[in-house]
Amino acid sequence: MKRIALLLIVLGLAPGCDEKPPPAVKFGRCHHLEIIDAETGAPVRGLEDMAVSADGRWAVASSYDRWGTEDAVRLNKTALPQGGIYLVPLDDKKLSGTQIRLTNKAAAFSRNHDFHPHGLDLQSGPDGVQTLAVVNRSYARPSPAAPWQLTTTLEVFTVKDQSLRHKTSVTSDRLCRGNDVLAVSTDTFLLSRDHGACGGLGEVAENVLALERSKLLRISLAGRDAQSSKVALAADGLAFANGLAFDAAQGIVYVAATRGHQILAYRLSDLLQAPPATPLKEFFTKSAPDNLSWAPGGALVIALHPSLWRMGFYRKRWWGGARAPSEIAALNLTDGTLTPLFSDPTGTRFSAATIGISTGRLLLAGSVAAPGLMVCRVAQNALSQGEF
Repeated sequence: MKRIALLLIVLGLAPGCDEKPPPAVKFGRCHHLEIIDAETGAPVRGLEDMAVSADGRWAVASSYDRWGTEDAVRLNKTALPQGGIYLVPLDDKKLSGTQIRLTNKAAAFSRNHDFHPHGLDLQSGPDGVQTLAVVNRSYARPSPAAPWQLTTTLEVFTVKDQSLRHKTSVTSDRLCRGNDVLAVSTDTFLLSRDHGACGGLGEVAENVLALERSKLLRISLAGRDAQSSKVALAADGLAFANGLAFDAAQGIVYVAATRGHQILAYRLSDLLQAPPATPLKEFFTKSAPDNLSWAPGGALVIALHPSLWRMGFYRKRWWGGARAPSEIAALNLTDGTLTPLFSDPTGTRFSAATIGISTGRLLLAGSVAAPGLMVCRVAQNALSQGEF
């Protein structure tokens, strides 16, 4: 009965038939890059989200082993595998091999806090210090014999000279199902909540019936006192709110509605005040959008899931779910056209990509569960056209 219910949940994510993969890509010569933790020597997997530093030299990546963590939770082990934050050099030569060793910048923090980073974002200050906001899918239990319980917090760090310093934690029951975060300033954030319900039958109903009940939350810090930080509703009624991106010049926030196969555009000013905002514009993506980033030319880079049911089977490690397709495309926000950048319709090369980062010459893809990164170099025709 439980497996039938889980099957219904996954099928509920995919209202419609799978889309055919696009016929062409802009990036070629792709290879898998294994990331090795420099301290532990272990391969790093689940590099789910990335954000580019202000100087364009690094991609800050969040990572945790979802499968290993979930197994440890299920077995009620004494300790859980911890996640990390890694700085990936956006350098063609350094990424040309098949393996690279990187230091977990959050190792000190995770020794004292349960840390399973999900979505993240960087905000650059005028003093050169950057604010790193991270959605933390953390686990806790009141006693060693009690089962682990999943909670969600927002962890805020400052980044200077490639080092992380923890600033504050925001804790609130309203952060449940937190997915991605957008750092509007050093003390104001938007957080996407991919479900309206925090679990139980409410969450099952949303999945099976494809109910549009997910939300955007507005978080305002109040010094170092996390308990006095304010969490308010910014937007409501989304179809699985996911990745976030901000166009500062236009004052527009873009939100991926995964189950709606849409990118929604909101005025930031509307999201920062009551009542809940309504979108200015909708862009349809055919496939299901996940995390968002910016290409150097101003296009919105989107990681897409061509098949949500295959993504669900892969994520849950069910029979037939050994792989899931990946797709990354660039959305022209002027005319709404999508340009394919990378496509793996079988998931053989890289399964379930959740983020794509374009530097102009390189495209990096991370996955919700697969190890390492996919690194692709731009096709010459794309460079000659000046598109990305």
